[in-house]
Amino acid sequence: MELVSVIVPAFNQGSYIAEALESIKNQTYKNWECIIVNDGSTDNTEDVALKYCRLDSRFRYIFIENSGVSAARNKGVSLSSGAYILPLDADDKVAPIYLEKAIDIFSKNDSVSLIYGEAEMFGAVKGKWHLSDYSYFKLLIKNIIYCSAIFKRVDFDRIQGFSEKLIYGYEDWDLWLRLLNREALVIKLPDTVFYYRIKSVSRTTELRLDDRKTITEKLIFERNRDSYIQHLHELIKDYRVHLAKHQELNRFQESYVYKVYRSIKNLKFFLVK
Repeated sequence: MELVSVIVPAFNQGSYIAEALESIKNQTYKNWECIIVNDGSTDNTEDVALKYCRLDSRFRYIFIENSGVSAARNKGVSLSSGAYILPLDADDKVAPIYLEKAIDIFSKNDSVSLIYGEAEMFGAVKGKWHLSDYSYFKLLIKNIIYCSAIFKRVDFDRIQGFSEKLIYGYEDWDLWLRLLNREALVIKLPDTVFYYRIKSVSRTTELRLDDRKTITEKLIFERNRDSYIQHLHELIKDYRVHLAKHQELNRFQESYVYKVYRSIKNLKFFLVK
């Protein structure tokens, strides 16, 4: 059985991390290791993490100075030994069957690049998290894969891991854009395998996040410029045809990617048929 490395970065998540670690301990697939990276926490995160390390030797713990979630994940992967990687934020959790379902597919088809599944929200908001079915075009427009997908370590090393420049989030989206391409085989499990915690957010925080989203979208476009330029006209044409919700179309037309498309079209940098 192949070893799976679960990477859990944690910054002041002492109130939640036990649920995340418990969800790993309860996996039906037993050949895993869990690297807990304490990213400079000042609460009781360390106490909870060390408790699990004492109970089960498959848990390992490291403390680093606060460096951000991408650096913490990269550090965890660098200390891991598994052929497959599962990033798991310390306030989220996964279903017991997740690793077993994923490794069964990977073992039968080496062409598979990434596996994820259905998801639910819990915490301040509860219910099904409606995720689009995967297509590379959709991924270019917006992040449709949560951070806790399972992928091959060799692919992670090939693209040199998470970008530590994306300090406002979407580091997982950037990773998927570099790890995958139009031909990549991505499997979405029909089972609910991921649980995403929603926390209460103030309106002031929402406004700040909107500003950061715009900045981050621009950075992601610049980092993956070749992929966007190669597929831009085709993906926007496809997105318009298949978009079901009018409000989603409006949001898309306000995105940085669409603004770039309009600029290129107006400047006649490529033909629009």
